[in-house]
Amino acid sequence: MLTSSFPRWPGDYPGSHVLHLAEHLADEQDAEVTVLAPGDPEAPPRERMGPVKVIRLQYFRPRRWQRLAYGHGVLWNLRRSPLAWLNMPGFAFALAAGLTRHARKADVIHAHWGPIGALALALRPTIGRPVAVTIHGSDLTTPLAPVRRLTRFAIRQADATIAVSREFQQFCRELRGESAACFWIPHGVDDVAANHLQRHEPGAGTDRSVRVISVGRLIPSRRHDLLLRAFARVRQRLAGVTLTIVGDGPQREPLARLAGQLGVGEATRLPGRVVRREVPRWLGEADVYVSPTTVETFGFATAEAALHGLPVITTRVGFPAELVVDGLTGYVVAPGDEGAIFEALIKLCKDPAVRRRMGRAMSRRAEALGLTWRKCAQRTAEAYRVCIANARARLSGRAGRPT
Repeated sequence: MLTSSFPRWPGDYPGSHVLHLAEHLADEQDAEVTVLAPGDPEAPPRERMGPVKVIRLQYFRPRRWQRLAYGHGVLWNLRRSPLAWLNMPGFAFALAAGLTRHARKADVIHAHWGPIGALALALRPTIGRPVAVTIHGSDLTTPLAPVRRLTRFAIRQADATIAVSREFQQFCRELRGESAACFWIPHGVDDVAANHLQRHEPGAGTDRSVRVISVGRLIPSRRHDLLLRAFARVRQRLAGVTLTIVGDGPQREPLARLAGQLGVGEATRLPGRVVRREVPRWLGEADVYVSPTTVETFGFATAEAALHGLPVITTRVGFPAELVVDGLTGYVVAPGDEGAIFEALIKLCKDPAVRRRMGRAMSRRAEALGLTWRKCAQRTAEAYRVCIANARARLSGRAGRPT
């Protein structure tokens, strides 16, 4: 596997989805998985994480000046750090050199993120291995045109593409053709059944303990400010409702100030960053989940909230808009629509029967979609088999035929 981010220590969040997939492929699909990832001053250059071999590639000297990967991600860093742009040549060279060195031992190269896939495909004639590319969504929706162009190249040239949402899968098929190997494989979420949690239950017919939660990076595009404004309006009608926004980022202090200005500071909690394994506990204490973001790809926290049986309010972006059935398992609203978030919150907060009915339907839908890492690994292994068959067909002059 080739990736732009990967956990640097146990519990580290960036790239954790790659680690979960790699672990389940190794444990359940009898795969030998090696991950090539960018280096970081705080992580060893080589180690094993369970069954997964990890090789971290230094891409800039001195090591402490490696600023392209990690933090809030490559795209965020490129928009805000000139040093990140200076890291780019070394980043590409390090990944290319690492791939050239280690790829010949592999049956499949699995690149995560469009530009990483483009790099692997540029080297495919040299390394002689099939290339599968996972499109995560940020590579298609970013305002950075070079990233979008590289992603389109990767989609067109890959032996198989994997998309985390139906929307992105359809985009891949429009570029490649309906018969192309374009797989829809949603990520898994932590394999914790909702009934293993001690769920909070509100008092019958009251609003006194209705708890609203949102989980995610506190950055402008997540629009937690809209949620706060909608929540303040809800509090004017249902005084006992509380809001918890779990996560950290540059918007944490501005959000705390806004909560005070809106008069809901005492009813709002901003606990900051929590380790990934603690997220189920926070979800288990909540009644309603809200994702007010204007930009989304998969939405891990939203999917986990669904699996835990919370009714979900989400915007019409990315996989969450496909997960939530409007009016049945929650509500889907237009991005940036504070009024719609308010109306949805009122409906859910004032009626415990509606919350319970929608929450149960949400849990059933999440389970039916197979949002576990076990299922994700099973589907990915099948995509690898098609990827290998397509590469053989391409090399024998039959490329382009339906598989």
